[in-house]
Amino acid sequence: MSDSNKSKKKKSKVAYLWAYRLASVLAAVLIWVTATIMQNPLDDKVFMIPLEQRSLSESLILEKNISQVQVRVQGTVAVINDLTPADIAAYVDLDGLQAGQYELEVIVEHPDNVQILSRRPLSIDVELKETLTQTFSLTVEVVGEPASGYNQMDAVISPAEVKLTGAEDQLRRVFKTYVVADIQDVGVEGYEKNLSVLAMDAAGNDISAMFAIDPRVVKVVVPIVGDDPERLVAIRVPISGQPALGYQLSLISTIPSTVRVFGDLTRLQALNYVDTEPVDIGDLKADYSRTVRLAPANGFTVYPREVTVSLKIEPINSATVTKSIILCQNLGEGYSAEVEQLTLSIMLYGPETFIAALDEADIMPYVDCEDLKGGEYELPICVSLPANILLLSISEDTVAVTIIAPDTEDIDEEILSEEDGAETVDD
Repeated sequence: MSDSNKSKKKKSKVAYLWAYRLASVLAAVLIWVTATIMQNPLDDKVFMIPLEQRSLSESLILEKNISQVQVRVQGTVAVINDLTPADIAAYVDLDGLQAGQYELEVIVEHPDNVQILSRRPLSIDVELKETLTQTFSLTVEVVGEPASGYNQMDAVISPAEVKLTGAEDQLRRVFKTYVVADIQDVGVEGYEKNLSVLAMDAAGNDISAMFAIDPRVVKVVVPIVGDDPERLVAIRVPISGQPALGYQLSLISTIPSTVRVFGDLTRLQALNYVDTEPVDIGDLKADYSRTVRLAPANGFTVYPREVTVSLKIEPINSATVTKSIILCQNLGEGYSAEVEQLTLSIMLYGPETFIAALDEADIMPYVDCEDLKGGEYELPICVSLPANILLLSISEDTVAVTIIAPDTEDIDEEILSEEDGAETVDD
């Protein structure tokens, strides 16, 4: 046998061995796959998946003709049994799109251990529109009747306005924005809840889903009162803390300025004000406003239950006033006084607006002569100041005052004159 024949025979034998080995491996794999499938058979399942919109510009709104996608998946029975719609996502990608009409592919995300057999639809037609934001006043629709013997007061809603964002043609459909408060059988405890805002068109259809609503939930209070007497009472705001260094609280106001209080008539007549919850002004440097609850009033029903407190915080400013006249106050009848002539330098401080509007005629130095008889005195100097203006310093603390008692002879003559007059009347 020639060398070439031997070589061909050897190659043929090697090829046969490799083919045999490959067939053995494939058979083993087939046996393993068959066994695996028998132990973990395949199954499929259909899910209805909400269609998401991704990467939509804030200035656009998407109008689409479907809201769900039918997705058929396949996997082992164990995997399919554990699979839920939350494990699958269907969406359209809107990244970079402008207003207009498009046909977009429906993209499906799924776990790696399942495969997608089908999805319906494969694509959808969408229209992107420019969005507008419009503010609407809120109304409260009160339904039901309070418990027997009680009456409802006007509902209070906070905030009283909402913003709707949507397509211009959809915003034109809005007839009203409102919340519904059910007060059926509510008693003295009153009604206070957070309610979802709804939008309705002129035909009475709920069109809330067409818009982004801000805020989505508002607070509604419907006070419920008995048939008790009522009285308007002032509001007092307890303050805690101090403004930041160099600043001062110059004004406190509330909206409303009074509240209606219901209760026993005798106790109502003795009630001068209703407190709010304390308001902390610690470290404030600017005007501040917030809504606060009224503190509980024992035995009374108060309406409304909340008020808006506004605080004016101003930088402190100073001013210097020169005065040379010192008044004597509370002199006894018939007494007169001579006051040492002094030129006083009075330094004042207070909120900027009050210092700027300061009238020097409102600054009056004085001494208090109450219960003092004739004689010479060194009296402390006081200063009468307008509201919100405080005394920082004064150049002199005291002043010499001579109090002159009335002449005794004049008093006697006056007494005698009064007596003669009395006798004349008697005659």
